[in-house]
Amino acid sequence: IFKQGRVIGAYGFNLRNGQFYAVLARRGVIIATGGASGIYRTANTGAIAHRMWYSPFNTGAGYAMGIRAGAEMTGFEMRFIPTRLKDSATPTGVLAQTFKVPQVNILGEQYLRERYGFGTTRKATTCERLYYMLKEIKEGRGPVCFKTDHFTAEQIHELTMSLLDMSPAFVLQWAANNIDLSRGGIEIATSGPYITGGHAQSGYWIDRHRRTTVPGLYAAGDVAGGAPKKYVSGCWVEGFIAAQACLADNAVPVDHAVGDPEIEQEAEKTYAPLNRFKEKKDGVFPHEIETKLQKIMDEYAGGIHTFYEIHQRRLDIARRMLGELKGDAAHLLARDFHELNLCREVLERIDVAEVVLAH
Repeated sequence: IFKQGRVIGAYGFNLRNGQFYAVLARRGVIIATGGASGIYRTANTGAIAHRMWYSPFNTGAGYAMGIRAGAEMTGFEMRFIPTRLKDSATPTGVLAQTFKVPQVNILGEQYLRERYGFGTTRKATTCERLYYMLKEIKEGRGPVCFKTDHFTAEQIHELTMSLLDMSPAFVLQWAANNIDLSRGGIEIATSGPYITGGHAQSGYWIDRHRRTTVPGLYAAGDVAGGAPKKYVSGCWVEGFIAAQACLADNAVPVDHAVGDPEIEQEAEKTYAPLNRFKEKKDGVFPHEIETKLQKIMDEYAGGIHTFYEIHQRRLDIARRMLGELKGDAAHLLARDFHELNLCREVLERIDVAEVVLAH
């Protein structure tokens, strides 16, 4: 809720009964809803589209609320693209760092060392490992794997136990597909891109006290930008800092009364997709808009199927198509409150996508 140049609360509705709420804040609003997934087409599609590294429920709502209120954002050009064990969300670090498993191309070459000169004197950074892995695949030397055919039975058991602790679904996947680590390797692949302020630095422009550029609004965690590599523990600390600042700041005197007409106007806008469906009007459902959004971002804004590469002409096309998509989204339909929530989520993703393109 944005009033008199200040954030004073938030609107919401109950997914079970549709009751609309206007939640007012006496001191300020701390936004800590996490970053955004689902802006781009995912590595997995169909029934397993949500098998991803970042939470599929993080739709970018926290970003979108501030964007609509006019908050300054930063770092959205820096997307996080994790490398994962193929067809899962399992991190590669436990193999590369804990078990020192070599990374090889289809020719069996330890390409980082043999082709690109990385080794004991200079180790490849995370970005370099990703870049050269994609280079190998593009030049026909993929897929890329962790080489495990030299592992002893004891080492395989130890690795399996480690992954059971971290990612049990992947061990079950080995069993379901009869994968024998002693006879081959573990294929790795890329994921995302994701928009996040914890692993990358996308988010609100904040000061050291986690104030955003909009009075009354504070940001912590993955929505807070310009403070990368903070991970979970850093996000906790930011929440603590934001809470301290929010309590310490003198609240600017503001009329906190939100009149019934204002609430009714916001509720009418929120429930519009539900009412359109009841009135049997023509329109589109949220999953259709989401599919088109992800296709646009994937093909024209550096998605997984274009090896994350971008250039100005593609971005111009994406911006034009996104403008057309916003026109389509004005005719969203919802059959129930859960689908109404999906309408809100896809609108949030479009707002975030626009900022990604601009950055």
